[in-house]
Amino acid sequence: MDIKRRVVPSEVEARATMVLREGNEIRERLDELQADMSLSDSDSELNEEDVAQALQLNMRLEELSREMELLENPLLRNV
Repeated sequence: MDIKRRVVPSEVEARATMVLREGNEIRERLDELQADMSLSDSDSELNEEDVAQALQLNMRLEELSREMELLENPLLRNV
């Protein structure tokens, strides 16, 4: 909302755009990994590398979510 009203510094707007873009890319990759993993018939067939990558992507997505919360909060975004 603040971005539309132009009360956010351009640096914050640019960072928010980058965070959103990276978050969307991660979600797409997670969807692909989950689709690949669901094709396995059993847990024993899960690829350990895919599971590890999914964990890393989820952790990064959490980091981005926290950063976005800071960027959205006018009291915290400039700290």
